[in-house]
Amino acid sequence: MPQTEIPARILRKRKFIFTLGYPNSPEIAFDIEIPIPPFTDFTTLFGNLVHKTNLPYACFDAARSQLQEFILKETRSYEDDIADSSVLDFLHEDGPSSEFDYDQKFRMDSGMTPDVTPHFDEDFKELMKVGRTEELLKLIRLESEMNFSLAQKLEQRDAELKKLRAECEDAVERTKETSDLEEHSYNLSVLNDKLQLTEANYCNQIKALTERNRSEFIRAVGILKENGNLPNENCNKKSVPLNKPKFVEHPPVLDESFTIYIGNQLKSMHNARLLQYRSLDEFCHDRSMESMDRTVYESSRLNSLINLYRRDLKAAVMLVDRDPLYHMHTQTEFFKLCEKSVELHFDPIDVQLQKIAGTISTLNKSQRHPPSNQRCFDSMDTRLHGDHDLFRPGDVYITCHSNLNSVQVVFHLVTDQHWDKIDLTSRHPYINGLRNCIRLASKNAVRTLALPLFLNKDVTESQPLAFYQGRADLLLKCIKGFLIEVCSTGASNANCAAFNERSMHYNIIFGVPETLGPKIFEATVDTILQVFHLVPTVNV
Repeated sequence: MPQTEIPARILRKRKFIFTLGYPNSPEIAFDIEIPIPPFTDFTTLFGNLVHKTNLPYACFDAARSQLQEFILKETRSYEDDIADSSVLDFLHEDGPSSEFDYDQKFRMDSGMTPDVTPHFDEDFKELMKVGRTEELLKLIRLESEMNFSLAQKLEQRDAELKKLRAECEDAVERTKETSDLEEHSYNLSVLNDKLQLTEANYCNQIKALTERNRSEFIRAVGILKENGNLPNENCNKKSVPLNKPKFVEHPPVLDESFTIYIGNQLKSMHNARLLQYRSLDEFCHDRSMESMDRTVYESSRLNSLINLYRRDLKAAVMLVDRDPLYHMHTQTEFFKLCEKSVELHFDPIDVQLQKIAGTISTLNKSQRHPPSNQRCFDSMDTRLHGDHDLFRPGDVYITCHSNLNSVQVVFHLVTDQHWDKIDLTSRHPYINGLRNCIRLASKNAVRTLALPLFLNKDVTESQPLAFYQGRADLLLKCIKGFLIEVCSTGASNANCAAFNERSMHYNIIFGVPETLGPKIFEATVDTILQVFHLVPTVNV
C-alpha cells in the first residue's frame, strides 16, 4: 500500500484562563496556538503572556505551572483528535486517502488559513541556530555583493547631484552679475527642475534595487534552510571588494570600565563604561570595522546577524530635534550610515521615519492628559496652533536596524538645541524620556545601552567644571534609580527575564564628548565612583 504524505498540521487557538487568586480578582485570558509552533519555546510563550496581560510578579510561579499543564493537556487532546480522524478515514475509505485532509475538521477552530507559511524572521532565526558556518558565510558574501551594488548607485547619485547643485550655484552667481534676469532665471528654473527629476529618479532606482535585493536574500535563506547549502549561482562568483571608505586613524579616546551594584537589599551586578566620543553616530556604527580584513569583517558580521534575533540586543540613544523627519531633512551622519548599506530585515530608515511621522498628529491629540506614571514629571508642551505634527521635548521613538554593526535598536530622544541653558531637574521631560528609553530597553531584551551622558549633541568646554559635575551627578542618580526600577520589577522585561531565575544584567555605556577634554572626563569618573557601589577588586 503506497505511503501518503500527511498534510501540514494547522494550528488551532485555545484560550488559557488564569485567576489571580484574591477576592474579586479579574480573570486573565491569553490565546495560545496548539500545538506550539516550531522553534517557539515555553520561555518565550510565558514571556508573551506576562507582557500582554501585565501579570503580577507574585503570580508568576502559579501561572507558569498552570500554563505548562494547560499546554500539555491541549496538545494531547489535539493529537488524539488527529489520530481519531485518521482511523475513521481508514475505516470509511478502506485505506488511507491522499485527498483527505486530516486537519480539515480543525480549520474553523484554528482561525488560520491552510496555506500558512513560516515568516522570514523565523526561517532566518532557525538558520542561524542550525546552519553550517561555511554556508552562512555565503549569505554574508551575498550581502556584501548587495552592499557593493548599492554603494555604486549611491556614488553615482551623489556625484550627479553634486554637479547639478554646483551648476545651480553658478547660475545664481551669474544672475547677480547680469542685467538679463529673464534669461538667467529661466536657465536657473530649468536646472532646478533637472535637479529634482534626477533626485527622484535615483530615489526610485535605489528603492527598486533594495526591493530586488531583499527578495533575492529571502529566496537564498529559504533555499539554504531547505537544502542545507546554497548553489553557486546564488553566490558571487568573483570576489567582490569590500566597500572600504578612507578610514582616518584618530588618537585613542579616554575609556574607563566599572563593575557596579544596583539595589539596596537585593543587589544585582552590572557593567558600566565611560568613554569619549567624537559624534553620536559612533554609538551605532564602528567605522574601523569597515577597514578590516575580509575574514575578520565576515566573522564580525556573522556574529551580528546571529545576535539579531536573540535576547541580548544592543541599543543606543540618539538626540534629535522635534521634526519627525529630522534625519532625512538634515541628512545626519546616522541617516547616511543607514542608507549606505542594504537593510534586509526591517524597513529602510526613510520608511520607518515616514511611518512614525504619519502617527504623530493622532498621538499628540491622545496625549493631552499624561499617563498616571508620568504625572510626576513637568510638562513641556510648548506647541502652537497647527504644531501638532511635531514631537514634544522628551518624546521617544524607536527604529530597528540590521545593517549597523554596533546596535540593533536606536532610541531617538527629542531635545531642543539650548541644552546648556536648561535648568535640568529630575522632573524634566528629558529625564522622563530617558526613563522611557530604559524601560523600553528592559521590555524588549536590550542588554547593552549607550547614551550621551550630558544629553547633548554638540557641546564645547564653555561651562565651568561645576556645571558638568552637577549635571553628571543628577543624570547618573536618575539612571541608577531607573535601573533599580526595572531590575526590581520582574515584569519589566516580559520577553526575557521576568521568568528567569537569574537577575538581569545590563551593560550601560556613558558617552562624554571628546571636545570637553580630559579634565571633565576625570571629574565624571569621580562622580561615578560616588554615585554607584563598585564591586571590590581582587588583588592577586
